[in-house]
Amino acid sequence: MVHNDYLHTDGRLIRFAHCYLIEPDSGNLSTCTASLWVDKLLGTIARVVMEDTSVVNCFVSESGQDPSIGEEALDAAPTIDLQGQVLAPGLIDIQINGAYGIDFSHWPGEEEDYVSKVETVSTRLAETGVTAYLPTVISQTPDMYEQIIPALHNHAVDSLTTGAAVIGYHLEGPFLAPSKIGCHPAENARDASEGWRSFVGTYGQTIIEPAEEFKLAKIITLAPEVLGIMDCIPRLVEEGYTVSIGHSGANTQQAAQAVTSGASLITHLFNAMPAFHHREPGIIGLLGAAPGCHENGDGKHPSQTLQSALPTPVASQVLGKIERLGGVESPLPSMETKPSESNNQNSRPFQRPFWSCIADGLHVHPFAVNLAYRTHPEGCVLVTDAVSWMDPNLPDGVYPWRSQDHTVTKKGDSITLTDTDTLAGAAVPLDKCVRNLAKFCGIPLSKAIHCASRNPAKCLGGSVVKSKGALKVGFDADLTVWDKETGELLSAWRAGRQVFGKLELRNPT
Repeated sequence: MVHNDYLHTDGRLIRFAHCYLIEPDSGNLSTCTASLWVDKLLGTIARVVMEDTSVVNCFVSESGQDPSIGEEALDAAPTIDLQGQVLAPGLIDIQINGAYGIDFSHWPGEEEDYVSKVETVSTRLAETGVTAYLPTVISQTPDMYEQIIPALHNHAVDSLTTGAAVIGYHLEGPFLAPSKIGCHPAENARDASEGWRSFVGTYGQTIIEPAEEFKLAKIITLAPEVLGIMDCIPRLVEEGYTVSIGHSGANTQQAAQAVTSGASLITHLFNAMPAFHHREPGIIGLLGAAPGCHENGDGKHPSQTLQSALPTPVASQVLGKIERLGGVESPLPSMETKPSESNNQNSRPFQRPFWSCIADGLHVHPFAVNLAYRTHPEGCVLVTDAVSWMDPNLPDGVYPWRSQDHTVTKKGDSITLTDTDTLAGAAVPLDKCVRNLAKFCGIPLSKAIHCASRNPAKCLGGSVVKSKGALKVGFDADLTVWDKETGELLSAWRAGRQVFGKLELRNPT
């Protein structure tokens, strides 16, 4: 239930007091409590003050504190005393196919009806701590994309403040490997034999945004080994897309080439891709690549110059390069994944990509989740990959899927094709995935929240990384409040307005 009664106050500031904050760079919990002020009019974070003045304030943006806000206004602001709970950024889900009975890939016939359904999901997602998301559309026909993409574009521009914001879209397909198509309609899979014209012909002219228009966060999942796709990756990046490798059978060489061509994300790691092999690690092996210390002179990863059938392990190339650098005493480059940029050049140094993960305990074994996280924690992006049956009020049972001829069975968190063990989607909300990640990997709650807030923002880059996913002055006041001990989600705020939960407000005395 939404409780905004206390927002109708004369002042424009609200203060959150006595709360622990998640540090924007490290994901660590602050070592002392703090106060954070929200500007309700601008919908942004106005001020952060550490309650122990000896602690460095890492929550101030490059522009510093707003000098127009005086101490008198800060002192007069109505206060929410969080009593030592955790105040965190709002969660960002970059891959969600639907929820609460609604499928983003289904076109009801009219844009008004479609947008109404999206708004329903936006309102309900706030209950899970999600304050921004990318509706995800699986492999469709060109006539469907012609309807759906403009509708999502228009809604993102005019997005509501009563729930989670639609900040773009995720096109998962149809440029996928037929052998890894999963539950996508196999008949819709296609290649890019006509190069860039294949993409425009499939998605329509909407995929080419004029520079002066509202900038959307956009992801496209594709299989780089499919005919014509590799050559189109640089153009997709130029057009503002975060290119993600997924539903792909790419080998190590092809996967590494996709990254140096501009791909910066892996879609739902471990799912719809070859299993890891120690001599041919494939897409999953990208997490183990050490950037810089084993690049060739042309900026390519060594696996791009090796035949995958050769018995010589890639590791020997790494060790050889380290020896030439002077052994283990030579300084190694940073292994941090950097935010995406839309103006990358075609020839890029190798950087490990971000990787999304469905931490529902079903799509990926907890041991595998922990292994991936320990290998590349900076790249971890939690997603739900939820389908229309994600609804805590939906009882277990058999439900129609796409037509009356196909059904799925819901049992607890599991969604499978009826009478099979084939997963047909996910149904675990993002706040539960956060708690799962903390449990699977033995990490603090703050680190897990970081993987569902700051890391997705960094992955999307552009205006998103400069405004969302961090508790920094001037950033959007998209916030969540968590129980420090249990990890329970207590409240969610979007642009300075509470969209889930009920917190007690008191006026200063």
